[in-house]
Amino acid sequence: MKAPASKFHGFSLIEVVVAVGIFAIAIVGVIGLLAPTAKSIGDVTDTAAATRLADGVASELARLRDSIPTSSTNPTHLDGLYTIINTGNSDASKYSLTAVADGSYVVRDDKTTGSSNPANNDPVNPPANQPRGIAKNNRYFLIEVVTQKVPLTGPQNSLAYIPSGQIGGPSGFLALTIVVKWPYYIGANAATAQLASPSAQSSMIYNIALTP
Repeated sequence: MKAPASKFHGFSLIEVVVAVGIFAIAIVGVIGLLAPTAKSIGDVTDTAAATRLADGVASELARLRDSIPTSSTNPTHLDGLYTIINTGNSDASKYSLTAVADGSYVVRDDKTTGSSNPANNDPVNPPANQPRGIAKNNRYFLIEVVTQKVPLTGPQNSLAYIPSGQIGGPSGFLALTIVVKWPYYIGANAATAQLASPSAQSSMIYNIALTP
């Protein structure tokens, strides 16, 4: 007596190959979506950190303002801060700060002093004769600080600072434009870190005001 024929059949080799091919194509598509998604999440995180920098920048500039001694040239602390920041419009002469990636620590960007030596950039206990700083590879944000300018012709800029000794001066506040750019440096360590290409940077602009 013959055994009853089974109603169930296995997959043929062609069916298995087709199924594997479809699965592989789907996986490749999903993986292709992961990189843009990760980049978008990173962009959102960086933008949030850049936004939070406003308080840190204001605090660091206020600390600098209060540390500047007054003189006959700069009768007020705000005059002194204005003089330091108002040095020019070129990238080399702009007063700048730098910050770590999460925006939790902001210091003046010295550009040269101790910048490649992490031992010279201890934010809590810097060595003697060394500024507080951040090692190059940890300088994620570049923060350029620009004063509001008085136009040579046309309507006067009501936000421009008028120093002591000038007609209408001193102003009651110093209005500053803050330009945040990131990433600033790229590299695994301070010795090999390189400036990021401007074309690869994102940026944000906002304004703050400091009082005497």
